[in-house]
Order: sequence, then C-alpha cells, then structure tokens
Amino acid sequence: MADNTGEEPFNNPANTQSENPSGEIFPAKDNDTINPNQQTENMETHAQELHKAPGQGWKHYLFEFFMLFLAVFCGFIAENIRENIVEHSKEKEYIQSLANDLSIDTARLHNIIDSRNQREALLDSLMILMKLPHPTERSTDIYYYNSFASRMTFRFNSDDGTLQQLKNAGNLRLISKQQVSDSLMSYDVGARTRAKNDDEEVVAMEAYRIVAQEIFDGSELEKTRDANNDVHRLDYNPIIKDNKDAVFKLIYRIHMLKNFNRTGQRESKAILQKATNLLAILKKEYHLE
Repeated sequence: MADNTGEEPFNNPANTQSENPSGEIFPAKDNDTINPNQQTENMETHAQELHKAPGQGWKHYLFEFFMLFLAVFCGFIAENIRENIVEHSKEKEYIQSLANDLSIDTARLHNIIDSRNQREALLDSLMILMKLPHPTERSTDIYYYNSFASRMTFRFNSDDGTLQQLKNAGNLRLISKQQVSDSLMSYDVGARTRAKNDDEEVVAMEAYRIVAQEIFDGSELEKTRDANNDVHRLDYNPIIKDNKDAVFKLIYRIHMLKNFNRTGQRESKAILQKATNLLAILKKEYHLE
C-alpha cells in the first residue's frame, strides 16, 4: 500500500474542477493592458505640448500668424515676379513686331510721297493742256495725262496688324513706357486720318471720271493701256469731243484732284515723320537692332 505523504497529485482532475466549479474562464491579468482613457489623456497632453512649442499663450498665436502671413506674402511676391517676367517677354515680342510693321510703313510712305510728287506734275500738265484754245492738237498728251488723273496708286494702308492685336486683346497695358505708348497712339490716329482722306480722294476721282466721259473716247482710252494695264502714249492724236462746258467742269475737277494730292503729300510726310520718330524711340528704349 502506497504511503500517504499528505501531498495531492499534480494532475488531479477532481482538484482542478474544485478550483473553478462554475466552469468560467478568466483571462490572465496583463499589467501592460492599455487604458483608453489614459491613452486619450496622454495624446491631449502631447498635443498641447507640441502646440505650445514656439512659446506660450498669445506669443505662440502671434508667431503662427506671422508665419502664415509670411508664406502668403512670399507666394504673392513670387507670383508677381513670374507675371512680370512673362509680361516683359510679351512686351518685347510686341515691340519687335511693331518695329517690323513701322519699317514696312516707312518704306511704303516713301513710295507714296514719290508717287504724289509725280502726280502733281502730271495734273499740272493736264490742266495746262485742257486750257488750250484747241486741246485736240495736243490730244496725245492729254489722253496720256488723263489716264493718271483717275488712277489710285498711292493709297496708304498702315501695316497695323500688331497694333490691332494689342487693342483687341487688351494688351496695350503691356507697353510700360509712356513715351512709347503716346507716340504709338499719335501715329495710329494719323494713319487712320490719312486713310479717311484717301477715301474722300477716291470720291473726287469718281466725280472726275463722270465729267471725263463727256470728253474722251473710251475706245481710244483702251488703246493707252497694255496687257499689264500700264499707260503709254499713242502715236497719233485721238479725238477729243468739242464740249466746252464739259472741259470747263473737267478743269475744276483737276483743280480738286490737285488739292487732294497736296493734302496727301503733306499728311504722308507728317505720318512718315511720326513713324520714323516712333521707330527710333522703340530701338532706343528696347535696344532693338
């Protein structure tokens, strides 16, 4: 018989059951279990400490406001600098294009002034011949000069594509130099005025043609033009109708054409001077070639 030592066996089902008679399972205690309330308090404390990092109280809020203001201000400055660089680049492009347009205009104006000088001599000769007692004796020259009296080869149309683009796109503000802007506007007004006066001169030419048809023979006028519509003298004296009343009216129309031509000369020279001055200003202020 085994000795009774008073010790219970290690694996004794009965003994285990007696220690937990209800059969419930209790989890083991863990000293490291996180307390939710304690965690929230720790986070709030940490946030408060970070919030007060630069200083305490109103000083911290003043610091934050200053940093925010500085960031916005620096961003504004950077954007303003970028816009200025872009606008300056656009301004230089427009100025170069304007200079090219002005170079075309000045060359055209030189040609117009030369043409008007020649036209003045032709109109003078035509008026002298029409005043002769017997103009038929010089009809060859009269037909020749008449062809130029109603011929418009000197109309001025400014090459203003760049200027119109500046106006339509609202980019005139890009021209930062007031002297350039003022000179450009003055030139534009002069060019548009000249174009309007050219329109009036065209009307005067039409009035001349109406009277001329009572004096000149259309079939003979046709012979004064070649295939390229260039004018040349006939080698004989064509017919001029004996219509003193029409001749009288024609002389008056020649007078009107001479006046328009003189006005065109004067205004073309004035516009040429404006274009030359403006081009010189552009080259000086923007260092153009």
